[in-house]
Amino acid sequence: MLSTRSAGTLAASWGILIYLGREGYRELAKRVLDARRRMETGLRNLGYKVLGEPKSGILAFTSDERDLAALPREMRKLNWFVQYQPGSREMGFPKSIHLTVAPGHDVLVDQFLKDLSSVSLTVEEEIRLPEGDLVRALGIEEGKLPEDFTVINRLMHEAPPDLVEEVLKTAVNRYLFKPPSSGP
Repeated sequence: MLSTRSAGTLAASWGILIYLGREGYRELAKRVLDARRRMETGLRNLGYKVLGEPKSGILAFTSDERDLAALPREMRKLNWFVQYQPGSREMGFPKSIHLTVAPGHDVLVDQFLKDLSSVSLTVEEEIRLPEGDLVRALGIEEGKLPEDFTVINRLMHEAPPDLVEEVLKTAVNRYLFKPPSSGP
């Protein structure tokens, strides 16, 4: 049982449906689906593979030719925020980029695809993981997250899930949330 907290979301959703009306809701849904279809076509034209057969405003894409771990960093430079999903080589899940398409994205699809096209040229070749101290290589400093998650994203794809879990727990517990020393 979830308690009554979920009722707030339900009430908000119901209120929006009442406000928009059936036709208003259909219009927003049409904009989402149209944007997603255009995005799918554009992604395929850029050489990306769309995963599955998206039916709603959520889609994911992958590529064997491009360094998807670096793509979010490069897209962020152009004010786009895309979500990297590391997948798992061991489990057979490909690295991918996850997108959630909203009604307001319908007017942004062309610019997104144009920016993705230019960024795709800069992430053609996957960079090897740096050698040496793993935590330093990940860019983790005591009490600070790294600015760039590219290396961490690559590691999460390449390493066995048990190792990924252990490295993340160690990084969080030892470096990010290190308890203060109790003095001399």
